[in-house]
Amino acid sequence: MSGTGTCYPYKRARSECDAGEELGYISYPLLGGGSDRTYGFCYPDGR
Repeated sequence: MSGTGTCYPYKRARSECDAGEELGYISYPLLGGGSDRTYGFCYPDGR
């Protein structure tokens, strides 16, 4: 493991991403069931 990472700015919608980027999100489980997907980010889609 290299110990390095990549930081991506917070985004709320795919429309905020640039061309060649996709919207990703981190999903947190909720105590009562379901999940919270409020943290989004754009990342290169590799195409």
